[in-house]
Amino acid sequence: MKIMITLMLILFLGLWLFFIAYLAGYIPTYFFPQNFSNLTLPATTTQLGDSLSILDGIFTSIAILLGLIAILLQGKELKESRSLKMIAKNPIC
Repeated sequence: MKIMITLMLILFLGLWLFFIAYLAGYIPTYFFPQNFSNLTLPATTTQLGDSLSILDGIFTSIAILLGLIAILLQGKELKESRSLKMIAKNPIC
């Protein structure tokens, strides 16, 4: 589980850095399909911030989803530990 979380963190940070590099003009547009080439790059830092807020919204929704998954996993582990505690409390001879 820790490996999966680490890989997802690396993936999201890489995507974020890639998006910044593309919007800043460091990545040439000929690497992308024609649909992406028609987009205009931000001219000011305000436009760059607006563009990055789209990606921030995606990351926020993913973080909320991962938080809900963590809560569900903790509930499952709590049920398992309670059942193991009940078994240890009432040993079968």
